[in-house]
Amino acid sequence: MSFPTPAVPSGASPALDRRIERLREAARSEPRLGGVLLYGSWTLGEADAYSDIEAYLFIEDAFHQEFDGREFLRRLGPLKLACTTMYGILAVVFDDLMRGSSLWRPQGPASPRSPPGGAWCTFPLPMPPCCSTAVVG
Repeated sequence: MSFPTPAVPSGASPALDRRIERLREAARSEPRLGGVLLYGSWTLGEADAYSDIEAYLFIEDAFHQEFDGREFLRRLGPLKLACTTMYGILAVVFDDLMRGSSLWRPQGPASPRSPPGGAWCTFPLPMPPCCSTAVVG
């Protein structure tokens, strides 16, 4: 079973579009990742040249403690700065000065459940939700 990929307008921020595509590629190749949920301006079609990337990433429960979020985010581009806030948000600045925020959660019973093989979703959902048995592109 598969669901459609949301038709988020692109082009207002080509750099963000490319970074989100790298996130999709990295998520597809990461077996410990159970799902990705994007939020923020890109999901609303309101991204501009100064927009950042924001995501919740759901890690398979057995791997949550050992998962290295910084190492995963390096797959999206070289990091100039990375720190975890007191709220558990991993805030990064990439080499092109784009900011990223990510929150890593175990994919336990209280987390959104994704189909086997992972899921890709955006939130808020101004368009139909998307999930797939694989991270969709």
